[in-house]
Formats: sequence, structure tokens, C-alpha cells
Amino acid sequence: MKIIKKSLLHTAAIIIFCFSALTQAALVDYDVNVTFRDFTPSHADFDESNITGLTTGMVGPMLVGGVPVFAGANGYGAVDNATTFSTWYGACNPLTPGTTCIQDYVIPITAQLDDGTGTLTYDNSEFFPLDFVNPDFDPHVEHNYLFTAQFDLDLIYNAANSNLFSFTGDDDVWVFINDELVLDIGGIHGAVNGDFNMATVAADQGIAEGEEYKFSFFFAERHFSQSQVLISSALGAPVVTQTPEPSSLFILAMGLILLTISNRKRLFNQ
Repeated sequence: MKIIKKSLLHTAAIIIFCFSALTQAALVDYDVNVTFRDFTPSHADFDESNITGLTTGMVGPMLVGGVPVFAGANGYGAVDNATTFSTWYGACNPLTPGTTCIQDYVIPITAQLDDGTGTLTYDNSEFFPLDFVNPDFDPHVEHNYLFTAQFDLDLIYNAANSNLFSFTGDDDVWVFINDELVLDIGGIHGAVNGDFNMATVAADQGIAEGEEYKFSFFFAERHFSQSQVLISSALGAPVVTQTPEPSSLFILAMGLILLTISNRKRLFNQ
């Protein structure tokens, strides 16, 4: 009877140890597919001639056809007009660099997901995803500075999260939830910070616990000398099906082997 009790306690200890190793919070890679559009200085809105500083109110309060629309007067925020702005997130044509983007690319950007807190972080003080192509015929040839970025995510609202989203960087950034503007950081400027609380947005839009909503992110880099992006999001990232890391699998396997050996020794010693 004592041998059986000791064996059960030994088994429980090994199982607890193995499963605790598998369930500890860890940083895991999370890829987001981002659409980048490349521009040249011949485009009126990307000619690098004006630094506006932080400029809010450049876009309308709602997405139209899945993209922002220009809401300012001609020249506001260093945007020529609504027509030139409509090309920021539209079709590219390499033959018309003065009026459209010249090429678009879908590139996975790897963020870090803390699977304990649900916080997604992307931090890059030199955000130049298009350096692999010609740098826009720009005199500042060390980097490809003139581009836009766009991505959408379907997220699940979780009231237990901190539900804070924060962006620090340059230049223009707009975030929309269910097509409604919730973060407005327009203009050509150095790194600035903006944030919003998804709990407030959920209350305003009537998004219920466990309900799906659309997160839409739009970015533009329109001036040389720096390109910085720092994103911290605890909005409830999409469910990530995680496979235990090799080290965790090894620990579990060793635990099971030790458990088998231990039980066999006890059987032979009875």
C-alpha cells in the first residue's frame, strides 16, 4: 500500500512538472501579412518638400470601400488633393509614378506575442521593408523611404484584456475599428505617440464580449531621415494555435520515460 501511494505521488509530481513547463507564458512569433505600396518623389504627396507636424482631421470618420478618404482642403497635411490621396492605398502603375504607386508587395511582418498577457508588440526603429527594391530614385539612397502600409485583422473582443492599443512612430497612421476611425495621427512628422482603449470603442459601437470585429491599420512614410514604428496591442490577438517548442516536448518526453522506468522498478521490487 505504501509503495502504491509513493508511486502515485511520484507520478503526480512528474505530470505537474511536465505540464507546468508547457503552460508557462512565453514570447512567440506572430506574422501579420502587410500590403506595402512603393512611391517615388515625383508623386505630389511624397515629394519630401514639406514637414507639417502632427495633423489630425486629414481623413473622414469612416472607411469607404475599405480605405480612408481625404477630408481636408487641398494641401492640408501636405496632401495635394483627394485624388492624389486616393492612390495611397490603391492600384499601382509603374508607368505613372507621378500619380500612383509603382509597385505593391505583400510582406509578412513578424511581431512578438506574449501568450500570457495577449500583448502583441512590434518595435523597429529602422522600418524600411522595401529596401530590397530600388530606393525610389531618391537622392537619399541609403533607404527606400516613400511607401504606405495596410493590413486588416479580425479580432475577438475580450473585456478581460487591458484592451489598449498604442502606436509611436512617423509619419501618417490611422486605425479603424469596424470601418470607424479610432486613432488619427496624420501628417509628416517625427515620432509621435497615439493610443486608444478598445473597451471604450466596444461600448460606443455595441461590441459584445466574445464578438468579432475588424481592425484596419493604415500607415504612410513620406519623408526621409527616419522611419520608426512601435506598436503595442492588447486587443485580443487572433487565436494562435501553438505547437509546444522542442525543448518543452523533450521535457515532457523525459518525464514520461522517467515515470515508466520508475513504475517498472517498483513492480520488480514488489
